[in-house]
Amino acid sequence: MYVNAKDMKEFYFDERGAIVQRIIRNKIRKIWPDISNQTLIGIGYTSPFLIPFTKDTDNCFSLMPYDMGSVDYPLNGDSKTALIMEEELPFKNSSINKALLVHFLETTYKINEELREIWRVLDDEGKILIIVPNRTGLWSRIDNTAFGNGRPFSFKQISKILQNAMFDVTHHETALFTPPTKSKFIISMKPFWESLEKIFPNFGGVHIIEAKKSLYRPALIGKTVKVNKIKSAIALSED
Repeated sequence: MYVNAKDMKEFYFDERGAIVQRIIRNKIRKIWPDISNQTLIGIGYTSPFLIPFTKDTDNCFSLMPYDMGSVDYPLNGDSKTALIMEEELPFKNSSINKALLVHFLETTYKINEELREIWRVLDDEGKILIIVPNRTGLWSRIDNTAFGNGRPFSFKQISKILQNAMFDVTHHETALFTPPTKSKFIISMKPFWESLEKIFPNFGGVHIIEAKKSLYRPALIGKTVKVNKIKSAIALSED
């Protein structure tokens, strides 16, 4: 079941939401420091994390599942938000450079089909960056947080899902070690909580995973075959 865009907007305007934005934005920026002249799409509820990229490129769009509803992005200027059917993205093949997925995979119904649709629109060097709840973290256990909805994942689980959708993981880390509370005292200790990443990486609230589009699919005989060769073989067998 998809989360409601209105509820998400309210969350990101409170103290916990502000903490989440700062921590995850910084992580994203370190992984993708510059996307100048590239096309970036955000799928799910991504507007809080797309804002920094508006300075890098005009080709930055927020795509929100129809069942989730929408919020304006950016706050000023022409809207770059669209409601979508996740299995039919409104882009041509190989037309997108990067895709950011937040508050999406944990609530989607057809995860493999939707990842394959993202695979279709990414160019050959295309990358995705996924933020999903960590199964062993605190944030997935609290219902009234942005990451307390849907199903959380272990790194092994999400890696297997990405592999099946023809993505190769290139980076993984966890974040959000600050407890999901409104306590000002606990929030004031954010630097301490986030430093726990080095000691207890498995207890972060979210997984942050970058993966690259793969053009190769493992063959049954243990070798790899390029995707267009597979398609050609299928076409010949049908003639």
